[in-house]
Amino acid sequence: MSVSRQIIRHGTAIAAIAIGGGALAACGGGTAATPSAAPPASSTMTTMPMTTAAAAVDAKPGFGGAVDLRVALNRLLGEHMLIAADATQVALGGGPEFKAVAGALGQNTDDLSAAIGSLYGPAARSTFASQWAAHNGEFVAYTVAVSKHDDAAKKAALVGLAAYQKDFGAFLAGATGLPASAVSGALGMHIEHTAAIVDDFAKGDYTGSYTSATAGYTHIGTVGDVLAGAIATQKGLGMTDGDAASLRVELDNLLAEHASLAIVAMERGFRGSPDFKAAAAALDDNTVALADLIGSAFGPQARDTFLAQWRAHIGFFVNYTIALAKSDTTGEDAATKGLDGYVAEHGAFLAGATGLPVAAVTGALRMHVDKLLATIKAYAAGDYATAASDARLAYAHMYDTGDALASGIIATKKLG
Repeated sequence: MSVSRQIIRHGTAIAAIAIGGGALAACGGGTAATPSAAPPASSTMTTMPMTTAAAAVDAKPGFGGAVDLRVALNRLLGEHMLIAADATQVALGGGPEFKAVAGALGQNTDDLSAAIGSLYGPAARSTFASQWAAHNGEFVAYTVAVSKHDDAAKKAALVGLAAYQKDFGAFLAGATGLPASAVSGALGMHIEHTAAIVDDFAKGDYTGSYTSATAGYTHIGTVGDVLAGAIATQKGLGMTDGDAASLRVELDNLLAEHASLAIVAMERGFRGSPDFKAAAAALDDNTVALADLIGSAFGPQARDTFLAQWRAHIGFFVNYTIALAKSDTTGEDAATKGLDGYVAEHGAFLAGATGLPVAAVTGALRMHVDKLLATIKAYAAGDYATAASDARLAYAHMYDTGDALASGIIATKKLG
């Protein structure tokens, strides 16, 4: 079947899922209006730190209620952006994992709704869920329109998104006390990034699509920062900013983006998708950003060491994926042994730089490797639901890893 025919087929599938009231695809999530009483069992939601009383003084720089809130919002909003980009690209490219990725996006929507409910109560949770689902639905319509070259339907979807931008901006502004125009403007940029992901991918500009996804991920993190600052002020949680806090947030976000992009690249490589090279390039851009962050803390030699070792472990994942696609068990074993060596070598390097116990660092790296291998194994077996669930766990785990590394860097560099 040609790519163009696959796009039309999956565009029809998007519409069918949306009309059927199931998990919205492409940029979808959850059920259409009322969220469930609790996140699904497979949810990986970080509990939002909430209190209306004044927060206790942070036990150490970069941690505590206010910064935890900032991290949690970055994690959930960032995950939305990354899964939405993946789901849209999969839908347009005819990937067999389409419904599973849409389901994962629905779980993220439930998590976001529950987080807002924990902050502002059940009525706010319901309002958030319905309005968030509305913008998901409009992107469903937008993706279908683009796949069918239906300019009228595309324009109608954009009109719906403009209404969402206004209504949801007013809701968030009313809840947080932020200026409605500022919130609405931030939502408008989120819409532009997501639309660009769809438009570029549909016309075969895969580099442009991934560039827009990266920009969207970065931007939505800044939205989370602003929301967290306003909420923390309301709730008396303390300050969300500072050198230590920003280091923690940036490291967490980059590591989580790495996990997501690595999984996307492996899956695209496994099925020979035309966007594989663009996915791999986006993954390497993330690697350079991580190396630059390490270098800013420990100098150019540490940057170069990190960069070489990090790229090596990505290479082992590529080798494993190639071997898996060819049913080459010898190649799989060789790649696995290479990853074992990476865990030991990179764990020793990071422990030496941060002052953390070697066993703790290598344990975190081991879990990262295992989660990514489990994801691509499930994908190769055609168990796309498990692969999508494992991908969420891999993403969330990197926030735990980032927090641990950040605590070491903050202590070593005496950041405040």
